[in-house]
Amino acid sequence: MSDEVLKVIEKWQSDERLTSLNEAQVKQAIILPILRGLGWNPDDPYEVWPEYPVGVDYALSLDDTPKVFIEAKNGAEQLGDHQEQLLDYAKFHQLLSCAKYGVDIVILTNGIAWWFYLLFYNGKLRKFAKFETVELDKEDKGEIVQKLVAFLGKENMRSGKAAQNGKNLCDSPQIQVISLSELPDVPPYVYEIADRFDGIKIEPGNKGLAAKYRNKKGNIEGYNVFALELNSANEWILILSYGNNPRFDIQKDFPGTKLQEKKGKHPRLPASDKDAKANLLRLLRGWEYKEVI
Repeated sequence: MSDEVLKVIEKWQSDERLTSLNEAQVKQAIILPILRGLGWNPDDPYEVWPEYPVGVDYALSLDDTPKVFIEAKNGAEQLGDHQEQLLDYAKFHQLLSCAKYGVDIVILTNGIAWWFYLLFYNGKLRKFAKFETVELDKEDKGEIVQKLVAFLGKENMRSGKAAQNGKNLCDSPQIQVISLSELPDVPPYVYEIADRFDGIKIEPGNKGLAAKYRNKKGNIEGYNVFALELNSANEWILILSYGNNPRFDIQKDFPGTKLQEKKGKHPRLPASDKDAKANLLRLLRGWEYKEVI
């Protein structure tokens, strides 16, 4: 595994064109070959997932669970200019931690420099720390390979050693640990109810969490069964949907709920509302393949 990574590093360490690579070239010529050498399969779009929905260039997943986010820049970009962008991704990913799974490591790279960040969880995300850097054009190639295997190797990621290696470094007083603002807990009934209905899969959406339906062929449908979004008061809002099927009178089925503005007739109410759980159950009990596909 490390021999393949070493070949990539040796090739580009001696190439003067390194800083002139655009983002697509960085991905094709450096990131993907390194990932392959570390045991990941770039040919599997669900293991090395390009353009992951939260807005990063790649998500590395194990057993359908994202474990690493990678954000790529062109060879001339200064990574320090993009750290705040990564913090936004980390804040968003607190949503996933509420679902009891989530990313351990986030990487920002221009192909030359690789900055490694660790997400700390305690029920939900609390802290975010840059714990290691790799400089392809400055460091010893053997040391570079050692770092990449330790923090990004697929087997180390699967065993949990990659995250533990990062946590060990974070014990150093030189490491800056950034505290992130907390998000409210997702009501437990959301996951409890979804688990009772075959085919419901909760995954990240544009502004929160989206519950998708897996059809009889095992494919995830494009519409939401329901969604959770945060409003301006930092409160979870439950949004119910029948897949935009005009055969349903959604206002009649869910009296007392407020319609979502400008996005179709989707009832919405605070997820903490006393009737929210009952409305979600009513929605899922009435959901059938023949009505929405």
